[in-house]
Amino acid sequence: MSDAPSLIDKTGMGGIIAIDGFDYQRWDAICRIPAWLKNPAFEGLTVEALEDFEARFFSPHAVHGHVLERFQAKSGHLTRCEIVEVFENFETYNTHYPNTALIQTLVTPALPTALRWLERDAGRIERARRFYQPFTDITDANDRAFQTKLEDEFSGGLGRFVAKNANLFLRSLHDQSAAASAFSEELRKAYPESDFCIRSARGLFQKLNEVFANAVGEMVDRAVLIDLFSAILPELLISQGCPVRILSGEQPEEVDCIDIDGHLFSGGDLAYPLPDVWKSKLLQPLNRAAEWCRANGHTRIVLSGRYRLSTGFAIGAAFRSASGFEIEIPTRDGFWNTDSHPIPGKSYPEWTIEPPAQLFEEKLLVAIGCLRDPTQQVEKQLTSGDAKQILRIHLPEAITSAEDTQASVQSIKMAISSACGKFNVNQIDCYFAGPAALAVALGHRWNGLPPTQWYEFVTSENEYVPTLQVS
Repeated sequence: MSDAPSLIDKTGMGGIIAIDGFDYQRWDAICRIPAWLKNPAFEGLTVEALEDFEARFFSPHAVHGHVLERFQAKSGHLTRCEIVEVFENFETYNTHYPNTALIQTLVTPALPTALRWLERDAGRIERARRFYQPFTDITDANDRAFQTKLEDEFSGGLGRFVAKNANLFLRSLHDQSAAASAFSEELRKAYPESDFCIRSARGLFQKLNEVFANAVGEMVDRAVLIDLFSAILPELLISQGCPVRILSGEQPEEVDCIDIDGHLFSGGDLAYPLPDVWKSKLLQPLNRAAEWCRANGHTRIVLSGRYRLSTGFAIGAAFRSASGFEIEIPTRDGFWNTDSHPIPGKSYPEWTIEPPAQLFEEKLLVAIGCLRDPTQQVEKQLTSGDAKQILRIHLPEAITSAEDTQASVQSIKMAISSACGKFNVNQIDCYFAGPAALAVALGHRWNGLPPTQWYEFVTSENEYVPTLQVS
């Protein structure tokens, strides 16, 4: 096995030795910054470290909590042997440092004639991916065909690696003027709504070029880049909140979100996993994302995606009010924000609240229902006991606004807190039926209550099943 790549081996030192007369990789890195800055998970980049340049991203599901995008930029016209060598270097890195690189990319002006099919076929498949996305058999067939061609071209093992872990990008940057023009175009693509002048864009490119020329091997972090952009093009980076998207069955298409993989918990034909799986596969990545957002000053979360009630509660619990977060919750009527507080003197939905006479097996049973009352179903599922052991909280009408939601959360939490104080509760079992926005809002303000086992009704099983546990 080859030695693990390091900063002081022949490959790691190669760029340092040549950097005085070689700007291609630095220019290509600068051209990628506008799109990277739109991604809230982007943390920064370095030029001439283990690779020509590398960008680092927060990734809540990654083994290390972060992933790299790595780029080797070759300004000359490469031979087939040289391209194979680049791919082998990528594979060596992946062998020694698995689960650290999201993708590794070779950037070059052109490919040799015999290998031009690489860029052509990969581009054709990728451009059509969104159209064929609903037809997984078609997309899978395209990917298998491309992998087979790669295996035939580069031998089986290397070809399979390239198909799954490597990428090609063709860009011609023959001088600094061409690089500045390419940067201006990438800036326009990333911020099409902005009306900036070419002179300002070229000035920003020049400043970035100077920064990276003097920061070889060092991390230039997001904050530094934002300061540079803001000084020259202040209208571009006006923050509207940190977008967090819950993925169910669909594949990611945007790169300007922090993605949470929720497909195991999306319901439908999938059986709900056990509570321990909710903790390890959903709550832990959500909590990791919340910790990262808080550390990086992202306290306003713009939520998107499709999710079930239990997932909504988990989102709210991770980005909870007690940690300083506010959430913009998507609904059919627009966003219902958690800081849309009830207005004093205005009337809001009045919930029916029936306190329990006693606990059930030393636990407080709570049945919360908006429109549909889950109390009878909960009582039916109890092996012993009756409705007198259930804290019933019911609203027979729909919630129609963000203020209604926040007023409802106040009423619900007050009723639960009162029962917890009366019976000295150490455990809550919560059965919920209502809108997803209310589930998110409840989780957002659940702090201060005892550990809670959340239950969700599964139609196919005609019963409530335990999902996540929140403490």
